[in-house]
Amino acid sequence: MIYILFSADYELFLGKNFLNEEEILIKPTNELINTCSDLNIKFTFFFDTCCMWAYKKNKMYDFPQKAEEQMINAIKLGHDVQTHTHPHWLFTKFNKTEFTYDSTKFLMGTLSDNDEECRVYIDEILKRSKEYLNNLCKPFNPSYECIAFRAGGYGIQPKTDLIIQGLKKNDYLIDSSVVVQFIFESNVNQINFKNFPDEGNYWLNENQGTEDKKQRGIFEIPIACVKLNYFEYLLYNYKIILSRYEELLYSKNRGKGIQELSEDSAIEEMIRYLKRFRFARLDIYSDPYPMMKITKKYLNRYYLPDKSLFFSINCHPKSMNSAHYNSLKIFCNWLERNFANDYKIITFQEASKIIMKGDK
Repeated sequence: MIYILFSADYELFLGKNFLNEEEILIKPTNELINTCSDLNIKFTFFFDTCCMWAYKKNKMYDFPQKAEEQMINAIKLGHDVQTHTHPHWLFTKFNKTEFTYDSTKFLMGTLSDNDEECRVYIDEILKRSKEYLNNLCKPFNPSYECIAFRAGGYGIQPKTDLIIQGLKKNDYLIDSSVVVQFIFESNVNQINFKNFPDEGNYWLNENQGTEDKKQRGIFEIPIACVKLNYFEYLLYNYKIILSRYEELLYSKNRGKGIQELSEDSAIEEMIRYLKRFRFARLDIYSDPYPMMKITKKYLNRYYLPDKSLFFSINCHPKSMNSAHYNSLKIFCNWLERNFANDYKIITFQEASKIIMKGDK
């Protein structure tokens, strides 16, 4: 069985926000939820817990209240909410016009150079996130459990071992931070998943990968990604680049990511992003064509009919518009035409039940 997990990183722009939080995040997420209702599909929202705590700490309660209400409504509709962490929020200084970030705190593994101190930070964030989401969601779905994690910026590196230890200690079951084979460097992040197991799913332990269920680690449900050869790059990857360019044009008056605040020259930035596009990540693009191609190539590489495959498709509501919602509709229709009874769209909560039953 092919298990497809649609997900959304529920977060603001992490560099600068040019509109209010409702315009940037609440409204497009409502549009996404409405689209899901039309398609009868469920999403998992990876909720930026550290952001909510930072707003509340600075007595800015309106946005967290609206965000929490939106997630409660999502839970009532059958969607899922799980942990997403951008720890730099915990070190952010607020004033009336903008935020001041400490970009060295962007990743869980860079919260301290001292391993023991870093371990304490990681454990506290994961524990607090789990308690926060359980308290938020359980009253509206008694069977709800916070069991899945996605690192901000896919940054489960560096100090992956400490993060996995923290996840295990706090009874998380699933990680979805890995973007298969993806390599990317920016001013705040160094992603290199080349040395992670080249498999559809696996149990992630401190040594990165093992099939030893007796020493159960964290079950990896990655975000699907394929590495393109040069022919494929020329054949269809221009559509991904075009889609991303359109997304940047749409977002330029909405906000900027931390990566966009880099001091690199325009040429250095362009080279970095062109390298990045050798890896075609399965996001919800404004054009459904790359989504179909990536899915087919990913399944050809990892799907075996006698073994279930779980993978995630991701998106960021803050950067979505009507073209993305329409693309999602076309993609879902394509899935139904091409895979019929061979696939199911599920949430991470539902995946946890399947995994615990051993159906993989």
